[in-house]
Amino acid sequence: MIPLDYLVLRLGRRAIPLSLMHKILQTKVGPTSGLESRDPSTAADLYEEAVSRLDLNLHSRRIMIFGYGGNPELGIELLERGVKEVVLLDPYARPRPGSSEPLEGGKVLHFESRQLSEFVEAGGRADLVLSWSVLEHVLDPAATVRSLAAVCRPSGAQVHFVDLRDHVFRYPFEMLCHSEQTWNRYLDPPSHLNRIRSWEVEKHFRENFERVKVENWESDSKAFRKALPRIRSEFLSGDEVVDAATRLRILAAHPI
Repeated sequence: MIPLDYLVLRLGRRAIPLSLMHKILQTKVGPTSGLESRDPSTAADLYEEAVSRLDLNLHSRRIMIFGYGGNPELGIELLERGVKEVVLLDPYARPRPGSSEPLEGGKVLHFESRQLSEFVEAGGRADLVLSWSVLEHVLDPAATVRSLAAVCRPSGAQVHFVDLRDHVFRYPFEMLCHSEQTWNRYLDPPSHLNRIRSWEVEKHFRENFERVKVENWESDSKAFRKALPRIRSEFLSGDEVVDAATRLRILAAHPI
C-alpha cells in the first residue's frame, strides 16, 4: 500500500507550479536545492576529482554546466580554479538577482537559456560538460545524451551525477512501485522524474562515447529490500548491487 504521507507530499508537490518551487528553493526553507547551489566549493571539488579520473584537468578549459538551476556560484568557483570559460545552460532557470558575468583575465561566465538541442544546432562546443542531478529530470534521456555527445569536442569529456531516488527522499524507491499510467497521471512532480535506472543510463552513454564508466556513487540496500516486494519488474535487473544504487557518477570521454 502506498504510504499516506508520501501520497500527500506527491499530490501537494503536483499542485505547486515549478516557478514557485524555484522561489521556495531559493529561500532555503523546506525543500533543499542541489549541492552545486548549496555548496559550490564542495561540488567543484567533486567535479575536479572526477575529471582527474579521466586523466584531465580543469585548467584553461571551456566548460558547460548543463542545468545549472539559476545559481551561477559554481561557475564562478570553477573560473577561480583556472577554467577559461563557463557556459551555464538551462532552458528554465534564470540568473538570480545580482548575478554578474566576470570577464577579468579573459575568463567568461556566459548564461544560455536555450535548449541543449538548440545549442548544438548553433554550433556550441565544450571541452567538458558537467551536470548534477539533471539527467533524471529530462523527458527523453536517450536524445539528451546524444545532444550531450554532440556538444562535446572530439577530445572532450563529461561528468554527470545522477540521482536515482524518488525525490521524496524518505522513500527512495517508492516511485518504482507504480505503473507508468499512475505515475504520469497522479504522482510525477512538475520537475518530472523519468525513473531511469542505471543500466539504461549506461546504455545511452555507451552508444555515444568511446570511453564510459558508470559508478554506483551511493546505494541504500536496506531501503531497497524493504521496497522490493512492491517494485515493478521493469525496474529490476536481478542484481541487488545494481538495483539498490541511489546515485550514479558517470565518466564519459571521446564522443562517437
